Amino acid sequence: MPTKLLKEQVKRNVSRFPQDFMFELTDLERSESEKAILMNIEIMRAFSRYRSLIKESEELKNQMGILDKKFTQAFNYLLKRLDELHQKKLHPRTRIGFRKDEL
Repeated sequence: MPTKLLKEQVKRNVSRFPQDFMFELTDLERSESEKAILMNIEIMRAFSRYRSLIKESEELKNQMGILDKKFTQAFNYLLKRLDELHQKKLHPRTRIGFRKDEL
């Protein structure tokens, strides 16, 4: 969509475009954005190829299922440990030094 058309749409539908959504990309940002789009397309193609391989091979599908279970178990274990560490209550430390606590 040409920039001119987009700006016209924004003017016609101001309520659909909050102020913090309106910005213009620099030429460098545009080129980086185009690269990101191309990379996303390649990622989607890779997932598509992966999916078709899984459908073709029952053995590969079974192996991927086993790996998925192992990773899920490991991930759940790590989440549980992180939760335990997060919920651990901190005990007040004893002061070390020569200064008296002020009352």
